[in-house]
Amino acid sequence: MPKLKPRKSAGKLFTPIAPPQVGDKVIPQGSELVYEIIRIDSDGELTLNAPGTVLHRFRVDPATVKFVDQPRSPVRPSKQAEPEIDSAEVLKRVATIQHESLDRFDDDIALLTKDLQRQGVPKAAFNALEALSSEVHESWKTAIDKIEELLD
Repeated sequence: MPKLKPRKSAGKLFTPIAPPQVGDKVIPQGSELVYEIIRIDSDGELTLNAPGTVLHRFRVDPATVKFVDQPRSPVRPSKQAEPEIDSAEVLKRVATIQHESLDRFDDDIALLTKDLQRQGVPKAAFNALEALSSEVHESWKTAIDKIEELLD
């Protein structure tokens, strides 16, 4: 009986650093053949082909394959230039939001004050609402000053 030759090693197997890419060599779970990734579906599943054959494997979960050859370096996103900030437009938008917010807040406090007066709530409650209103107005002023400082 002829002696069987041992199979050649497919190369070093590893866990990829970066996501799979078309052209990567892999060994699917339960197989000894080395396949090449020929397509990556939108849901992440792989289509594999055994090179030099018409043998394909479809809808293979990438978690079930072992990668062959040298690990790829991780994909690094290119640095994008920071967009130019239109300070005047930002400050105009912040001022608009501040005005709308404070108007709405002041209206709500005025309605609440009238309601509490009708119910005979003690004067200390009105003082607390007035203090709250002052704190909110001061907080907005502090925030606007900080934003202006950062944009200069």
